[in-house]
Amino acid sequence: MVAAIRRELAFTYAKVISVREVNIVKVLRLGSMKDKRSLNDNKYADIFLMLFISITVFLMLCSIIWVYHVRVLNAPKVYSDGFGYYVYLPALIYRDFTFGFVEGWEHPLTLISVGRQSVNKYPVGIAIMESPFFFAAHLFSLLRDALTGSMTATGYSNLYQYMVLFGGVCYWAVGTILLYKLLVKYLGFSGKVSLLTCIVITYGTNLFHYASYDACFSHIYSYFLFN
Repeated sequence: MVAAIRRELAFTYAKVISVREVNIVKVLRLGSMKDKRSLNDNKYADIFLMLFISITVFLMLCSIIWVYHVRVLNAPKVYSDGFGYYVYLPALIYRDFTFGFVEGWEHPLTLISVGRQSVNKYPVGIAIMESPFFFAAHLFSLLRDALTGSMTATGYSNLYQYMVLFGGVCYWAVGTILLYKLLVKYLGFSGKVSLLTCIVITYGTNLFHYASYDACFSHIYSYFLFN
């Protein structure tokens, strides 16, 4: 009698263990399937992210050309606060941080008095971020002037200003990729949600404007740095 009860208990225990093992296997399989689906979804989202960035970069460049070259709705391209940020770069060329070279330029610069000195109230950070595009424009202008005898390496001719706007587009593209990666890899959002977030932020706010038309201002650089 006791032996029969023991056998019955052993059989029941083995059955319970077997059921648990089957359930664990099922859970692992479901988890594996979900992981595969998630990976596939993220792969597709990565592809659509690149497509979204490519289309938006094209639209930004078209808007810059339309506003500043075709219709000429505004001039100059680097102006207002953007000029205050930018002016440190041509100051390197002229070796003049009193900014006297600005006299006669298309855009004036208002300095403020600090003690006995007049200084630029705008910080230098934006100029540092614009510098790769500025020096690319300067090298090209120097080469063109050497070949043609022209005088375009002024630090503020059209090419310099267009390169600043192009820089804004580049900072938007890199900043958006960083934002997407942040949402997917570190915050755990799906690729679809992360992509939708990037699209809404770009087209649902004034980010598109400040990455193209007004890329000389600080907004697009803040977007890049915060991401």
